[in-house]
Amino acid sequence: MSQSKISTHFQQQRRTTRQSAKSDAGKPVARSSTAASTTTSSDVTADRLAQDMQVLKMFDLNYDFGPCHGVSRLDRWQRAEQFQLHPPAAVRDLLAKHSTDERYQQSLWHDTNI
Repeated sequence: MSQSKISTHFQQQRRTTRQSAKSDAGKPVARSSTAASTTTSSDVTADRLAQDMQVLKMFDLNYDFGPCHGVSRLDRWQRAEQFQLHPPAAVRDLLAKHSTDERYQQSLWHDTNI
């Protein structure tokens, strides 16, 4: 059996550093007309949903705002505000904007039995 590196069997990809990703985050992205025409509204909606869910997930995982099991995200946000824990306003805005969507209103663990 011949000896070879495993990396020769897989295509290698260069990763960007976190610093360069953060520095490019605030810059507007220029798109050509062909690139814009290939993007569908469902792709934009899916991207927006993924971004929103990431913000809400980070809120759920932050125990500084109290436990989240058995409580809706809005109730948890309001409780944290009441106790002056300074929950993120972006979370409140998302919850108000999507007040009828269960994906936004319930925490990560609303389906689990503990």
